[in-house]
Amino acid sequence: MYNPNILSITETQEGCLVRAQKHPLFGGEIIERIFHVSSERMTASIAQWHDGTLIQDAMPNLSDSEREFFITGLSDEEYFGACDPE
Repeated sequence: MYNPNILSITETQEGCLVRAQKHPLFGGEIIERIFHVSSERMTASIAQWHDGTLIQDAMPNLSDSEREFFITGLSDEEYFGACDPE
């Protein structure tokens, strides 16, 4: 399983800014997303997930879409475009 490379987690006025690198199959570019949790909470959740906790258990306060960011690094639009059966 590929986990996007987490480059940084920064506290901002809007929330926790996570910078990551996308899966190489999807371009490998640097991406950013704001989450409405503290950077401490996000760091702890990522550590739990990397230690083997299921992502939905490590990050229960995040939506499916937000968790997908950590799994593939894809936005909703990119995910549904890449996974479109047509």
